[in-house]
Amino acid sequence: MRQLALVPLLLTAALSACSSAPPDVSGMSPEQACAVLAENDKDVKTLNMIIMTHSSGDKDLRPDLKQARKKAIDSCLAARGIFAPGGVEPIQPR
Repeated sequence: MRQLALVPLLLTAALSACSSAPPDVSGMSPEQACAVLAENDKDVKTLNMIIMTHSSGDKDLRPDLKQARKKAIDSCLAARGIFAPGGVEPIQPR
């Protein structure tokens, strides 16, 4: 029964996320701008919503959220022509 109570909340959050305008990042460094824009990434928003509603069961999703944020930031920076140093992708824990 409690899960049914979450449906309107999740639906409202999903609809508001789709309709919100992107934040104004003018005047920020590319790194700061991409960190702000990463919070609007679909995967980041989904994981945040799951973590906030505690609907992930026993699995800790914080490492997945951290990885999704990094991926979103790296993609944003790459789109601006700024690439991460190195060349070897770090090993992802399973």
